[in-house]
Amino acid sequence: SETHQAIIDIREIRSQMNAMTKRIKSDSTQKDIVEMAKEINKELSEVEKTLYQTKNRSGQDPLNFPIRLNNKLAHVASLTGMGDFKPTASSIAVKDEMVKAIDEQLAKYKKVVKEKIPEFNQLVKQKAIDAIIIKKEEKMETPK
Repeated sequence: SETHQAIIDIREIRSQMNAMTKRIKSDSTQKDIVEMAKEINKELSEVEKTLYQTKNRSGQDPLNFPIRLNNKLAHVASLTGMGDFKPTASSIAVKDEMVKAIDEQLAKYKKVVKEKIPEFNQLVKQKAIDAIIIKKEEKMETPK
């Protein structure tokens, strides 16, 4: 469940960053914010794609795109849950390998959240980005 929560959180972070950078990307004075957001998005996407197969859209896609760490761990758990005997040493070894790989990805995610997101937020605060940005028109008429 920690993996799934991280994926949900990654998607929420990326959604918020994309919404914000979409509004300011045409402003050349905000280029550093857009670049930092791209860097953070790239790191978070790499973690997400390692943990979860993001390309599955149809029933045929699992045949075309390999499963990722969370599905591998779930499958090992499913297999070891069958029958009336304890898990084999090899299934425990595979589980431990999957957990280690997942923990490495979660550590990368937590590092981004702990270090880069606050740095990004601080940069946005320094730039005093408006919450609502109104497109400027060449001639603004005053209401009569």
